[in-house]
Amino acid sequence: MLQPEREAMKGWRSLGGARNARRRGRAVRGLAGVAVVTLSLVLAGCGGDSDSGSEVADGGWDAIVDAANKEGEVVFYSSDSDSINAAVIEAFEKEYPDIKVNLVKAGPDLAAQVATEKQSGINSGDVLSTGFQDLVENKDWFLQLDDTVMPTLGEQTWPDNMVTDTWVAKYVQYLGVAWNTDVMDGEDLNTWADVLKPEFKGRLTLPDPRATSTNISWLDAISNVLGDEYVEQVSALQPKIEAGGSVPATQDVAAGAQDVSYPQSSMLVADLSSKGAPIAFKVLTDPLIQVPGQLAIFKESPNPNAARVFANFRVSPEGMSAVCIAAGPPGQTGFSAAFEEPVDGCYTAPEGEEVVQGDKNLTPEDERYLHIIGLLGLEPLTN
Repeated sequence: MLQPEREAMKGWRSLGGARNARRRGRAVRGLAGVAVVTLSLVLAGCGGDSDSGSEVADGGWDAIVDAANKEGEVVFYSSDSDSINAAVIEAFEKEYPDIKVNLVKAGPDLAAQVATEKQSGINSGDVLSTGFQDLVENKDWFLQLDDTVMPTLGEQTWPDNMVTDTWVAKYVQYLGVAWNTDVMDGEDLNTWADVLKPEFKGRLTLPDPRATSTNISWLDAISNVLGDEYVEQVSALQPKIEAGGSVPATQDVAAGAQDVSYPQSSMLVADLSSKGAPIAFKVLTDPLIQVPGQLAIFKESPNPNAARVFANFRVSPEGMSAVCIAAGPPGQTGFSAAFEEPVDGCYTAPEGEEVVQGDKNLTPEDERYLHIIGLLGLEPLTN
């Protein structure tokens, strides 16, 4: 079956801008007191169009902050882990106590749901945190960014590939391996070559590269740098291809159903290990494979001033420190800020290490996509 987000991709650029609608529906409480709803509930609770009644304040950043305090809330769509969301929201509300964050948890069908919302003329969200790069490149839906919208864009040193017209990198995660600590200590797992051990045959869970853009970008990067033969060696280990992606793959390892899983993210391991699960994480090198996540501001935003203040904080040094500390057990985070200045608690890449990125925007329509999934014996998902 075709993944919802892949289906939605077909229509993103053909859909025009949409009008404002008020967010309706009652939030439930979760994430240590943070107001949380699901995106599907937001859509179900919305009907018709209306103006938000708020405009971007004139007079510079101080005026925008004052106006944001009067708006009093920001609606945050996020696909990040519970631990990252909770840490960021706690840090933001401490800095801006008059602005409450209403968190809308987004699942793997985020892209399809956002497309449905926009098609329906609904504009409920203010800020979007996602891994779907193609989604946030829609200029009809997302605000053009510069340092008047987010001052931190002018205060930090941002590589060109970490800021575009419509999105800024919310973090850079370095991919690695997760293992069950009841089975091994992981000391000899340091490079991508190290995870091709014969004893992992039948004991490896591989998140389906067709499930998310992060996983397909890993497959693209690893085959580009280490060659198609590397992927063929992974396939020879007869991995379990986890259709649900990285989350159930880490759960397999934590439960002892499998010994190892890669490519993995430290934030998923952190959520499990913090609850006592026997699982650990390590960034793998030779090469370092990085994947930026995306943050964008909806162009038609119910709370345009609060949206700017929250987005700016989310990618500031203070916001990034909260992310990195929450994104991994102590000493195991694989997350760093997307700008060049060091940040407390964030991962620092070893000096001289090769750092690569894969293509997050590959789809079944691309020959490259078909080639690399074929190395694992996979075919495109179809209806």
